[in-house]
Amino acid sequence: MSEKFLFMASEVRSGSTFFAELISYSFHKSYGEEFWDLSRELLSTLKDSSTRDEMLSITRNLYLNKSGYRSCKIMCAQLSIISREARKDQEIKDIFFGDNTYWIVFRRKNKIKQAISLAMARKSNIYHSYDADMKVSKADTVSMEDIDRALKAIAISDEYLKCFSKNFKNYIEIFYEDALEAQKQSVTDVITKLDMPFDISRLQIEEPKLKPYESLKKTELENRFIEWFSINYHSTQ
Repeated sequence: MSEKFLFMASEVRSGSTFFAELISYSFHKSYGEEFWDLSRELLSTLKDSSTRDEMLSITRNLYLNKSGYRSCKIMCAQLSIISREARKDQEIKDIFFGDNTYWIVFRRKNKIKQAISLAMARKSNIYHSYDADMKVSKADTVSMEDIDRALKAIAISDEYLKCFSKNFKNYIEIFYEDALEAQKQSVTDVITKLDMPFDISRLQIEEPKLKPYESLKKTELENRFIEWFSINYHSTQ
């Protein structure tokens, strides 16, 4: 059985962990398969000085499930390093961009909400919560300038993902808002588009454990930022 790879290309605070958990829990419930590494950023240690052997060692140690898949989530900074190395090394190219590799490119439509989520996470250093009622310390100290900086960072990473996806043979683009609204359809689309060997008729959805937090505070910040941004756009020229 030849090894296959399922990678998720993602940007910070896009909701990718939610969708990775949705796939992992649903696949386990429906098919007895384990894709737990899909929600983990196991290549996050890669930096410009990382070697091909480092990269190969990490990918070879990703969990191999019974259908022959290894998986993980990869953020933009590491995607750039991988793309660079793939131009020089055929083995790296085959692993990440070969015929047996499948990609989910995960993005978010509402960039302001994404920026608010990032600004809050930067302040509190809390990026994921499994408690829907959790209160975030320093949430009240998030400024409009914090959100503005987060928005600029997200805009660049989002453009990067659109460019990066041109490298793929087998990929599907999923937006957080669509996955949230139509969970079963989104997982079905992944199986169908990527031609994965799973019987769609057996698919049962298992809810992710990850929970949104401080929803009211985020809505308040969104309203404030829209008002602030409308009179505080600064020319880039």
